Amino acid sequence: MALYHNRFARSFVNVFLKLALTGPGRWFISNFSARLDPIIYRWTRGRLTSTGLVLFPVLALTATGRKSRKRRTVQLAYVAFDDNVYLVASNFGKERHPAWMYNMEADPSVAVQIGSNDYDVTAEQLTEDEKGAVWERLVEEVPNFDAYQERSGRALRIFRLPIPRIEETRLPPR
Repeated sequence: MALYHNRFARSFVNVFLKLALTGPGRWFISNFSARLDPIIYRWTRGRLTSTGLVLFPVLALTATGRKSRKRRTVQLAYVAFDDNVYLVASNFGKERHPAWMYNMEADPSVAVQIGSNDYDVTAEQLTEDEKGAVWERLVEEVPNFDAYQERSGRALRIFRLPIPRIEETRLPPR
């Protein structure tokens, strides 16, 4: 799947990222998209979300609930390079870490769907040194991570999912 298909798609992504920084945008994503998107994404084998075509890199992450032991699926933005997928536990800049992060810390064996491909992987939390080495690339791909880091008042945790031969995410020139 070609990511960021063209300049129009990149413009749409920029609008979406700006919307996600607003109160109403966070509410919509947290209360509507977050519940509906994993279902739509899985049914369409990664072609659609609640906002239409998938225009930026998202995946469906399924982890085991640390308390309930039930399988929970969330849709997340990701950045991929060097045979790894990186997930940032930003929770849209909220003060609390996202539930999926706690679930993954308790049981790092997770299932991931990227487009029509499914992977079973073991997540690894990055150390502060490892985080420092990849942070610039993550923010280059998803500029909101910087704002989320600042707004949340907490250290955002980053996870690496090793997936050999994964297509790298890259933004087109602006």
